[in-house]
Amino acid sequence: SQQSLVIGRVARGPIPAGTVLNTDLFADPGTSVPEGFVVIGAPLDAGTAPIGSLAAGDPVDVIGVVKSTSTVGGVAEVITRASVWAVDRPDTSSASPKVWVSLLVPVDSQTAVAQASADGRLRLSLVGVSK
Repeated sequence: SQQSLVIGRVARGPIPAGTVLNTDLFADPGTSVPEGFVVIGAPLDAGTAPIGSLAAGDPVDVIGVVKSTSTVGGVAEVITRASVWAVDRPDTSSASPKVWVSLLVPVDSQTAVAQASADGRLRLSLVGVSK
């Protein structure tokens, strides 16, 4: 009865079968990625993000880490604040434990985020929001 609320709009990310639709899952065409932002995909291993509770729309800090060596301690820095765009968890039959997370990041942070992901240094922390 309320099809007009979603017909002609663009899904913000994958919508699993059986999901109850609501307008927050959709955006107007051409406005789905706000100006000044990009969506970056990153494969994450277990332990690199709060995977169990991570969902589209969650605010996260994107962190770049450098592993410690015997002579140098580990270093971590917050690259940027981002929003989770989509989370694609592997099905139970998948051989890969990686979870694909798409992040909405400011355009000026995209290269640092992409490089940290490519180097296996990307970590996410879920950020609390005041209500």
